Amino acid sequence: MCALMVGIFFADDWQQRRFAALRYGYYYMGQRQYEEAIDLFEQYLNVESDIYWNLMELVNGESYSCKNVSNCLEECRVLQEKIYHEGV
Repeated sequence: MCALMVGIFFADDWQQRRFAALRYGYYYMGQRQYEEAIDLFEQYLNVESDIYWNLMELVNGESYSCKNVSNCLEECRVLQEKIYHEGV
């Protein structure tokens, strides 16, 4: 029972750190700090499991879904590229 609880605590800690990174990613995107947002979105998306992503969307809603974060990541890349070309 103790091993199960320790496992749950570690999994929850891991997930909460991922959620924090995602929230910072959204914040940086809103502040037009696209490079920082891109890094955080890429970290968040670094899970290769369809089951995981389906559960994320089911339990936490669309803002935590792989599709939504992927769309935000792509938008940040496009906007960063646009800023780069305007600055050159």
